[in-house]
Amino acid sequence: WGAWRIAERGAEVVATDISRVKFHGLDSGRTMIDGHGHYFERVLTEMERLPFANQTFDGVLIYAALHHSNDMPATLREVHRVLRPGGVALVLHEGVSGILRNNRFTGIRSVHEIDWQQFNWNEQGFWLHQYVGAARRAGLRAQPLLAPFIADRLERGDFSGLLFGRIGRAASKVWRLPGGRRLLSSRVSVWAASYLVGMPLTAIMRRPR
Repeated sequence: WGAWRIAERGAEVVATDISRVKFHGLDSGRTMIDGHGHYFERVLTEMERLPFANQTFDGVLIYAALHHSNDMPATLREVHRVLRPGGVALVLHEGVSGILRNNRFTGIRSVHEIDWQQFNWNEQGFWLHQYVGAARRAGLRAQPLLAPFIADRLERGDFSGLLFGRIGRAASKVWRLPGGRRLLSSRVSVWAASYLVGMPLTAIMRRPR
C-alpha cells in the first residue's frame, strides 16, 4: 500500500517483495491498482540483491521490512548502490531491540502473534546502533527520528493496552511541558527510548552527493 500511496501522488514507483502472497506481498499491488488505479511496477526479488542498475532511484522506502532481511548490512549496501547521489532512503517502523523489549538475552519478546514461518519470513530485531552502524558502513548518513505515530500518542496521552503504558503516560506528561516536545524529539531522547523500550525505528538515510 505504501508504493500505491506514492504512485497516487504522481511518482514513478517500483515495489519489491520476496513474497507474492495476497495482502502480505506483491499480489496486493494488483488489488490496489485494479481497485483504485495509479499503476506501479512490481518486482519479485530479495532485498539483499536488488535487480536494478547503480544510481537508479531518487528515493527508497523501506516499511517494516529491513528487520526481516537475512543480511541487513548487505541490504543497506544495496540501498546505497541503487540511490542516486543526494538520494534519500526513508526507513519506517523497523523492529528494534531494547532492554525491556525484543531482547534475546533476557528472553523478553514483543512481536505480533503471527505465524511468520508460513510466509518464510525472517523475524528479528536489531539494536539501534546496529542499524546506524550498518548504514554508515554502507555509505549512508542515518538520522533516527521520533516516529509521527509516537508523537501523536504522546500528544493524546493514549497508551492504553500497550506494553510500557506507564512509561508512555509519564513521557506524555513531559511532552506537554514547555520545551517537552523538543526534549523528547531530541537525538538523545530517541536513542534512550530505543535502548530502553525498543522504540520502533524511523530514520532518514541519505546518500551524500
